[in-house]
Amino acid sequence: MSEITETTPARSGLRLTLAATAVAGILGFVIQIGMGGVLGKTPAYTSFMAFWAAFYLVVGAIAGVQQEYARAVAHTQRTPSMRETGVGARRFALLCAAIVAAVLGLSGLLWGPHVFSHDWGTAIILIALGGGAYVLFSAVNGNLYGRERWNLIAVGIIGDPLIRLVLLALVLVLWPGIENGLRIAVVVPVLLTVIILEVWGRGAGFGQTRLGLPGTQIGWNILRTVGGAVSTAALISGYPLFLTIVAGANPALPGLIYVFTLVRAPIVIPMLALQNFMIVHFGKNPRRALGTALRLMGGVILGAIVLGAAAAWVGPWVISLVSAGQFDPSPWLVGAMVASAGATGALCVSGAAAVALNRHTGFLLGWVVAALASVLLLLLPGAIEQRALIALTVGPVLGLIVHLATLRRASRESAPAFPNTPSDKDDDAGAGAGEGAR
Repeated sequence: MSEITETTPARSGLRLTLAATAVAGILGFVIQIGMGGVLGKTPAYTSFMAFWAAFYLVVGAIAGVQQEYARAVAHTQRTPSMRETGVGARRFALLCAAIVAAVLGLSGLLWGPHVFSHDWGTAIILIALGGGAYVLFSAVNGNLYGRERWNLIAVGIIGDPLIRLVLLALVLVLWPGIENGLRIAVVVPVLLTVIILEVWGRGAGFGQTRLGLPGTQIGWNILRTVGGAVSTAALISGYPLFLTIVAGANPALPGLIYVFTLVRAPIVIPMLALQNFMIVHFGKNPRRALGTALRLMGGVILGAIVLGAAAAWVGPWVISLVSAGQFDPSPWLVGAMVASAGATGALCVSGAAAVALNRHTGFLLGWVVAALASVLLLLLPGAIEQRALIALTVGPVLGLIVHLATLRRASRESAPAFPNTPSDKDDDAGAGAGEGAR
């Protein structure tokens, strides 16, 4: 297998990343439509989606590793004097992977029986191993983003869902009804994609990359980006899990989960995929980050409203068609679900700007506020569909308010993205220890 060594300009990189994200989104659609169509309104579908939501809640949280690796590597690439300083990227990633796998495995003894109705022990083992593998995936990809290796990034974006689609199809054809087979098919592609990227991307120098900061400081930054990413995952891939916990055996639940999973993806998934690109971009010109972020957020929200109106018209027919009549949602549910995705997509923009400007604490607070509000508002009285739409609109808007306040402060202080300065006031006492502390 030959090594991919070329780089591409940032503008070409944006097009390549968007194209790869579009392909990955289509693959994700095929998986979601296929699983819903094959399993239908059955306990098997609810069980599969519970595992999917739990695993991608973990995956979404670990994406915070990728964000910090992208920021740190991009900084060291712009600052040659720092390329030989700080903790080694691969060594630190392996340590984090082992810690994550152990924490997930041990904690799963407590929460596993309450989340999975069948063979919860196997589910926890797979999630623990998959979580450790995704730490490596995030670190490898963060290094690629920091070095602007867009070709390899595209391979990772497409490779993971493509392998997953193939494995799920094989399980459904060869071993139908085997729940753990589907679970394995969800997890294994992460490790296979890491191997592919490592083999093809030897020239990216992951094994030789250093992060420019001590392991303790990188770890503190990662804790905050992971905290924000946990909240991100709770709002996106993990939200069906909270719907299941709150709604229980409500007959409207399978249809609501199907609509949530399907119709928000065209807005939310691309914005998630572009977070690391935006972190690198905003970090190059921090003084213009606020204005650029505001324009992007406005475009995302406006686009979601327009798409929501269109979705209310054609969405129910499309969903009924692709699910072979299994699901027949109302127009208002489909349209409002699409429109509400705009605020979540805008949060992806504001969060990326906050990380790029070293405002890790503000990044964390914005996502935590959005996620907590979105979960707690599910406890309101009324139909589960109405509660979900209120929660998914109000929660992200509150998070946006926090992020915008953070970015306005950063703009007033006119602090450079790298390194941190003594004017960084919202961090704890450790902020004075050096750059990257926020």
